Amino acid sequence: MFTIFGPLKFRQAFFPFCPIFPLVWYPLLSMKKKRPFVLLELMIAFALVSISILPFLRYPFLQMKKEIDSLFSIQLEKAAEEELIAMQLLLYENHIPEKQLFAKKKLHNQPLFVDDQFELTLPGSKMKRTYVKKTFVYFDKQKLGQDGTFTSLVTINVHFHDPKDQRKTIKKAATQAVAQKKNWVHVEG
Repeated sequence: MFTIFGPLKFRQAFFPFCPIFPLVWYPLLSMKKKRPFVLLELMIAFALVSISILPFLRYPFLQMKKEIDSLFSIQLEKAAEEELIAMQLLLYENHIPEKQLFAKKKLHNQPLFVDDQFELTLPGSKMKRTYVKKTFVYFDKQKLGQDGTFTSLVTINVHFHDPKDQRKTIKKAATQAVAQKKNWVHVEG
């Protein structure tokens, strides 16, 4: 009984005592040869993978920009608090003009101090940003006491603006203080 009808009969006829050898080599002998990848195909695959990765590279940089912006916001808040303290000291030492404190009209739109080139640097780095700092001092409420003492509730506002767009306020800070003047004489405003 010697007929060859496929791999099973071939194995039984020629290799009756070695069942593993034909199972390993017969599939390898019957395979067609594959052609290698062309360089153009590899370049196209690399380009597609690169293009699909690009959107994911953007997110770390956006996160870093948000962190830097928040650090500058914290530094602006600190600078605003320092400016408010300095203005309270000027108010305490009577260096703010009486026109700002005791005038008839509120002077909301006229800044007392303007710093066009307020430069802010992050500590531990060389990153700098420039802002426009405007300080407003005006009264909110006034009262004339029975003893001739004139009391004014003074509001101090500090605004930081973008130098390119003065209308855009980046940070605001405000505080209030009480200013008094004895033997008051009305000051025209």
